[in-house]
Amino acid sequence: MRVQAFVYKSSRSMTHLACRFCNDESAIHVVDPVLDLRYRFEDMKKLKCTLEARRLEVDVVSVAANYHKWWNVYTKWRDSSIVSQAGTMSRDRELRQRMLNESEGLLDALKLPNDLSTNTICGVVSANNEVKSEQNNKCTFFLQKAGMMKIEPSFSNAHLIGLPASLQYSLQKLFREEFCGNIINISPPHFVRGAIIDGVNMSKESFPQISSNAHKRSLLYLTGHSIPSLVALFVKKSLTLKKNKWPLRLLSSGASYGIPGNVPASMLNLNNISQRTKTVLLSFCRTQEEEDTEYKFLTKSLQAVLENKLSLEIASSFIPAYKLLNFESGAISLSTSSGIEIARICTIGSYISRRLCILLDLKPDSIDFVRMVFVDIDLTRIVSAMIEKHLISGESVSENVHPLSQAGTMSRDRELRQRMLNESEGLLDALKLPNDLSTNTICGVVSANNEVKSEQNNKCTFFLQKAGMMKIEPSFSNAHLIGLPASLQYSLQKLFREEFCGNIINISPPHFVRGAIIDGVNMSKESFPQISSNAHKRSLLYLTGHSIPSLVALFVKKSLTLKKNKWPLRLLSSGASYGIPGNVPASMLNLNNISQRTKTVLLSFCRTQEEEDTEYKFLTKSLQAVLENKLSLEIASSFIPAYKLLNFESGAISLSTSSGIEPQTKKNEKCELNVQLCYIE
Repeated sequence: MRVQAFVYKSSRSMTHLACRFCNDESAIHVVDPVLDLRYRFEDMKKLKCTLEARRLEVDVVSVAANYHKWWNVYTKWRDSSIVSQAGTMSRDRELRQRMLNESEGLLDALKLPNDLSTNTICGVVSANNEVKSEQNNKCTFFLQKAGMMKIEPSFSNAHLIGLPASLQYSLQKLFREEFCGNIINISPPHFVRGAIIDGVNMSKESFPQISSNAHKRSLLYLTGHSIPSLVALFVKKSLTLKKNKWPLRLLSSGASYGIPGNVPASMLNLNNISQRTKTVLLSFCRTQEEEDTEYKFLTKSLQAVLENKLSLEIASSFIPAYKLLNFESGAISLSTSSGIEIARICTIGSYISRRLCILLDLKPDSIDFVRMVFVDIDLTRIVSAMIEKHLISGESVSENVHPLSQAGTMSRDRELRQRMLNESEGLLDALKLPNDLSTNTICGVVSANNEVKSEQNNKCTFFLQKAGMMKIEPSFSNAHLIGLPASLQYSLQKLFREEFCGNIINISPPHFVRGAIIDGVNMSKESFPQISSNAHKRSLLYLTGHSIPSLVALFVKKSLTLKKNKWPLRLLSSGASYGIPGNVPASMLNLNNISQRTKTVLLSFCRTQEEEDTEYKFLTKSLQAVLENKLSLEIASSFIPAYKLLNFESGAISLSTSSGIEPQTKKNEKCELNVQLCYIE
């Protein structure tokens, strides 16, 4: 039996959550958790049983003693208010220092996991549903051979192309439709501070770090669509009982991230890649009874969708205590016949809301905390399960794959090589040259007739904030949509996928790319957030999201066949796109310049200059028609002058609203490859 070590003293976790009450200068104050944790130690026998069931080695007596020691000093400091002659209130500095010196007592208490629910299995469970790795490898081999998946072993990642990517988009749509009752669609933050992850009691090491000059003192973590992202919107918020329908359900769908390079290449498959697509649902409940009912309802509803709508054989099982995450009180796993968990429903109680101050507005002068149920649906794993069941089940995949033969090594003159390296500036300067201009590109200065009306942007921002439909994070240069505008954003993704549904290949592009790809597109690496990763110290990764570097990354050093493909070859993806957090001043922040945006991007591969010109005109006309006829927008079309083109653009057309904003901007040409490219954003 493997015992999970729960290390105290040596670990400095929770310092981001409780930074005001410990000697830690690396974190920014975000939230004060509920500090009165004495209730955790009222039933020591129950607490010991909980930790033993979770297989955590903790000296409970020592933790309790150290916490009470800290609590006594804290309450003395809290009550030591001194009013100065100037009328300001201060507290005893000596007591404060004593409190900080005893902070390990608080941190150890905050590390304690959630209590267990009555349904949680505390003993050892036999592994009847052991994962069949050879089945995973069979699916991976099948998709690779069919050209539907590209694997990046160094990133622990794989990207879907064509049918499986379309299936993944359809699954997002299906689950949004199935949970369409009392649901609020949201667009959650993908970057959160360490305090939020501490508040959920997850390991910060399980999320990629974002390197940002604007946040050197407090690291940002890339959480994607996950529970830290959902709860981040409600930190230090109070939910009103009368205005909301209960239970209050929040839904989001999109990319979720793990640490790139954490999985060995030989074990890589769709069930363990680092970039995944998920649908996540968080339910806020008022009472224990309501939480229990919601837990059962969501489990039953989700299992029905998987079995009846997707024809999957699903096994439902309670997750034993030692496999629960720290914030989970109890959880149910929905797994395939091969033992792969594709969905997980957990009950949380008020554990997270106490730590992040998410309150219920019951009565004046009364404090109560919301209770939570969380659903995590892994769409990438569902795609794998459906392909396994409907495409390759019972079929033998041909092993007739030719391994790469070992070529004889060839050496060259070392002295000449060094001379070449010394003269490399000549090559680098030549590579920095921008693309040639197309014949339609305006080379002179253009008068700014469509100047952006900033007051109009501010009016929209003010309206959405006042309506509770948008939350702004000035320090991240970000804003997150809640309710109607988030639902509209999802509908727009669906609309553009349907409008461009002819000769289209849906793809799930990589969101992390190396600097060489960005250099290849001739964009600035400084315009994308950096990912800190121990696995890639020598070669930085950049978070590009849905963008042209991500799309072309799938085809580096590839040859496209003329006969097998329909031309022009159109690639479509939709989802989050990222800029540098903190680059926009708070006073200028609005939905047109936030750092995390939702985009639909399309890249066309063309064979000839003539085909490229035709595609360029067709896409411009089609997109303008959608914006004007389907969305009733007043659109102005204009050629972008040469001095405003990006380096890789040969020519571009801007489609702008009456206020001068580009809603779905540019069509760009790039003529440096064997195929011609037309790009739409």
